[in-house]
Amino acid sequence: MTFPRISDTIVYEYDGKKVILWQQDIFRKVYIRTISQTDGSTWTSVSWWKFLFNAKIVDHLQDVKKSAY
Repeated sequence: MTFPRISDTIVYEYDGKKVILWQQDIFRKVYIRTISQTDGSTWTSVSWWKFLFNAKIVDHLQDVKKSAY
């Protein structure tokens, strides 16, 4: 069980895909974007509760802006 948090640095695994949480209507829906190296990313929405119980944090992206300075 993972509480959905909106952050550009947290990568979740949901339904076998790596995703980034873009927006959420708390207790209703989450809007996610897939991370894909080959065919572009896809935007979709899923139930907030399904995401809560089925997603897990798998990675954190490095903040490029901070590392550039």
